[in-house]
Formats: sequence, C-alpha cells, structure tokens
Amino acid sequence: SGPRRFPEWEEAAAVACAVQNMHIQSTRFKQLACYWSSWHDAARDCVEMKRFLDMGDEDKCMGFFIVAQAKNPDFQVRRTRDPSLMDVEWRS
Repeated sequence: SGPRRFPEWEEAAAVACAVQNMHIQSTRFKQLACYWSSWHDAARDCVEMKRFLDMGDEDKCMGFFIVAQAKNPDFQVRRTRDPSLMDVEWRS
C-alpha cells in the first residue's frame, strides 16, 4: 500500500499553501491582523512546545499563524502593487 508518511518537502508545501489560504481568507475581515512566523527555533522546537501542542515525537512545528484583532480596522494600506504583477497568462 506504500509509505504512510509523505516526504517532508510535501508537508512543508502543504503548510505553505494552508498558510497562504488563511492569509487570503483573513483579508475578508478588516478587524483581523494576521501574520506567519517561524519564530525563534529554540522555542518552536523545544520539548515544552511539543507538549503544549500535543505533538508526537515524529511531529515538527513549522511555525505559527498569529491572528489578532486590529487596533484600527479602518487602516488603509499605503503600499501599492504594480498592476502588471497581477497579469496572468494561462497556457495549455
């Protein structure tokens, strides 16, 4: 039936996609302030954190997605994106 575990790079890619989806979804809610952090590796990888997160010995914490309530939900982003960066050319 094959291996039960996925390669670590696939797990990391899945985590990255999930984090991006949470970021995208969070933009729908102006009152949320969110960011991803791999934080300090000594804290992230310690036994106490694994115990706190109820993780097994083989599990690995890749980081934290922090969600908070924004102080000013009407805050306007000052940066602008170059519209050409949003152009997509689909090929088949």
